[in-house]
Amino acid sequence: MTKSRIRWLFIYLLAIAVVLFLLFYRPAYYKPQLVTEDRQLSPYLTHQLIPQFYNGVQLQEPFDLIITQQGINEIARHLPLPEESRSVNLTSPTVSFAPDRIVIAAAANVHGAKLIITLEVAPSFDANGLLSVNMDKVRIGALSVTIPARIIGRKMYGDRFEHDGIDPNDIRTLLAASFFDGRPFDPIFDIDGKKVRLTGISTTPGQLNLRFTPVSNTSTPTMLKY
Repeated sequence: MTKSRIRWLFIYLLAIAVVLFLLFYRPAYYKPQLVTEDRQLSPYLTHQLIPQFYNGVQLQEPFDLIITQQGINEIARHLPLPEESRSVNLTSPTVSFAPDRIVIAAAANVHGAKLIITLEVAPSFDANGLLSVNMDKVRIGALSVTIPARIIGRKMYGDRFEHDGIDPNDIRTLLAASFFDGRPFDPIFDIDGKKVRLTGISTTPGQLNLRFTPVSNTSTPTMLKY
């Protein structure tokens, strides 16, 4: 074997090693908790967040809903595990709050190999107050796959919207359209006939702050109605 071929073989093997290292990299922020199997909703959700939100809506005054990183991960810990597919099984999700972004990570078991998938979400409002939940970054380990993830996600969303007859005003539809296709939406909540609009989102390390403002009954809710 010539020196030139040896050199190219070395470069090829080195490239494979680097890619594998990036794929199997475990981010320091990924610290999953044990998932509970009691199938009970999180006390943080049922005893704190929901009552605070409901009471704020009833007062019909601007209010803030503060969500802690510890609390949101307690909610995630009580969520049921997703059903395992033939090739991929997502488990142990974690959420962390950083300035101007929300970082969601989960373990993916792909044919027996354990990879960490990370989504970085950068929510923002436009001049008309419409909310965009932007897919800012997607990584497998330390390897960026943002562009192919957007293409695949947009196609999956489009196929489901076209063939499954899903409600275009359903929260999951609106979030998917915003997340994968960049479509903003009006985040109005209707709670027992009283409406509030999400008008602000701010994140700091360990905390998410949501600002809600009452709106008149002439506004049309596009997200949730109770």
